Amino acid sequence: MESDMKTKLGIPDGMGALRYADERIIDNPEHSDHGKILFPVLMSGDWKSSQHFDASELVDFNSNWFATPEELA
Repeated sequence: MESDMKTKLGIPDGMGALRYADERIIDNPEHSDHGKILFPVLMSGDWKSSQHFDASELVDFNSNWFATPEELA
């Protein structure tokens, strides 16, 4: 997914931008979406990428996606 965004946004851009974003996996075993991959999508600014996604697939950040170190122990 990151390589697709880099292509669509023209990264590297010759001005220092080399990456768009890192994918993360929902690691909280108690969360219903455990194991799904998350990819940050910017809604505005120079690296706005929301236009490249189906709006129905975009969700707001949820702090419960990630388990604390104590929960993973």
